[in-house]
Amino acid sequence: FIDTPVWSCQSCGVREGINDSLVAKEEEMLRAIVFIDTKTRMPGGVTNVHPNEVLDLVQSVKEKLTARHCLTLRALETQIKIFASHAVGIEQAQDMGLLPRNVKTPFGKAVNLRRRAAEAALQYVTTCECNAAGCLDPSCLRGHPAIYECVVEVFHASQDLKMVPKSERPREVINMVRRYIPFMKISYGDKDRDVLDVESIFGGDGSIASAVPGARAASISATPDLPKKKPGKTRNKKKKGRKRR
Repeated sequence: FIDTPVWSCQSCGVREGINDSLVAKEEEMLRAIVFIDTKTRMPGGVTNVHPNEVLDLVQSVKEKLTARHCLTLRALETQIKIFASHAVGIEQAQDMGLLPRNVKTPFGKAVNLRRRAAEAALQYVTTCECNAAGCLDPSCLRGHPAIYECVVEVFHASQDLKMVPKSERPREVINMVRRYIPFMKISYGDKDRDVLDVESIFGGDGSIASAVPGARAASISATPDLPKKKPGKTRNKKKKGRKRR
């Protein structure tokens, strides 16, 4: 069963004035995303899905809908999860001596998969920031304020980026991680070891002003009513489906 989104308005009613072809495209893309997600839950797990299959899915959703559509964001989430999971599987095999270091597997090299997962996270986060800011520019290059709801995605991206050599780390992803360090401190605590590790690797001044342009700098400390539980080194399945093998 697929929970298909329904266009509705309190004033106009369900799907009033909505082009049926758009709804059909949304339903088609949702089925495609659910199909790939389902394959990762079958015996064999993430090995059932090749990274190129996910890239094709993301591109198809962007072309048939828009780069800002909620289903594009969901497809990017799927890409991040699968790319990172493949990387973890390769790294574990290497740690056990089953694969030589830096070997290119049928799914690619672990370091490349990590980098591309972080780059997909950048697409995801910047799209969310544009949507939150009400930005309608499809080629927007302006920096919008960071949003707290993306802190988990950026934390995961920082863990992927740590596994990439310094010379191969995309500058744009590093800047994103830096901007979100204040929110990591709010969410997990300013003394959290993992957050301090991220700050020491990627820099950043730790002030809220670095995350929200124009905001007054302030000291950051954990807030009792905010979630402090940080995802572990494997992606927590309850954290938006981001499970890593």
